[in-house]
Amino acid sequence: MKEELFIDIASSFLWTDSMIVLQMVRNRATRYETFVANRLASILDYSEPEHWMYVESKRSPADIASRGLQPDTSKLSMWLSGPGCLRKDCNEWPPQPVSYPIPVLHEKSKETEGVHLTSTYVSWIGRFERVSSWGLLKGLEAWLSRFCLWMRSRRSMRPGVELCGRLARTELVEAECLTL
Repeated sequence: MKEELFIDIASSFLWTDSMIVLQMVRNRATRYETFVANRLASILDYSEPEHWMYVESKRSPADIASRGLQPDTSKLSMWLSGPGCLRKDCNEWPPQPVSYPIPVLHEKSKETEGVHLTSTYVSWIGRFERVSSWGLLKGLEAWLSRFCLWMRSRRSMRPGVELCGRLARTELVEAECLTL
């Protein structure tokens, strides 16, 4: 709004009725999951943590519409103008809570996962020595190819690749080409 209005605005304050949001915005030490961290980063690109304030839910106009506001009620003025206390000098605003709850549910785990990988060189010639016939080798290659295709389809969640059943002629021809 600052960019669209041609009014010099000295400072802005943002109000929330969520203690969790307030704590997360002001917290510098906790690391959050990617989605939450990105959302907080975009909020803090346009605001400072010390400009975020707490207002009780009963004084928050944001919840009035969800509670079924009637047009003739006294709450209509709060819906249009906000709580009266905010139009007063900042020294007369509602007192801010001193401590904030720590939202453990959104904290990023500091555990690490490791993978140990070893590799061994296997000669191509060794593959041929263990198989007694060319037909058996083609069949093994075809089954291996089908298994790899099935694993890829499961990972991408595309059904349609069957692991069971007889090998098709095309699978055997492709296996022969791969072997050669």
